[in-house]
Amino acid sequence: MPSSMDVELTRANVIDFYEHNTPVFFGCRLEDVSLEVLVSYPKVREYLRKYHEFIDEGKFGDAQAQCQIAFRVFLEEYHKHYDRGFDLKAGPASDLDHLKDPQFEKNLDKYLETLKDAVYGLNEAVSIMSLGINYFRYHEFKGLGPAISHWYGNPDSEYDYYVGGLQIYDEASAKVCYDFVIETVLQLQGKNVFLY
Repeated sequence: MPSSMDVELTRANVIDFYEHNTPVFFGCRLEDVSLEVLVSYPKVREYLRKYHEFIDEGKFGDAQAQCQIAFRVFLEEYHKHYDRGFDLKAGPASDLDHLKDPQFEKNLDKYLETLKDAVYGLNEAVSIMSLGINYFRYHEFKGLGPAISHWYGNPDSEYDYYVGGLQIYDEASAKVCYDFVIETVLQLQGKNVFLY
């Protein structure tokens, strides 16, 4: 077994080798190399590029929003690629739409709205897990926010988001969001989960 000093020396030599040769062969610094280049969806790469711009500016909430958008765009593009409709709320309980304005007593209306939201949450969880995505990581990713919205009537419209309190965002949570998007995209792209 190599000694810890040999391991440390080898680690330092390897890093030094790549730091000196990456610019020569690839025209960029080692720390700028990213798995992002393997993402085959141009729209997703565009939002990930914006993520880096916001990180460089120290706007971590905006950076996290770009990850949220990139993930949503990926899901839409992935489903479109396999001629599938995309709706995380579609599922066994999607018939709950008729509970929109049930016209009962106020407390019952609130209860039914809460029930509908809970069942839609179950549909979303099933949709995410059916793609082979770890739901707990997805839930953490979504919780890091900010929430995004999109006007589906206009396919060219931009996504909207509101960052709010800047103190709740930091570089570490932005990196968690970025890693989740990259890992999920690379795990799923080129793999048709709808065949099974």
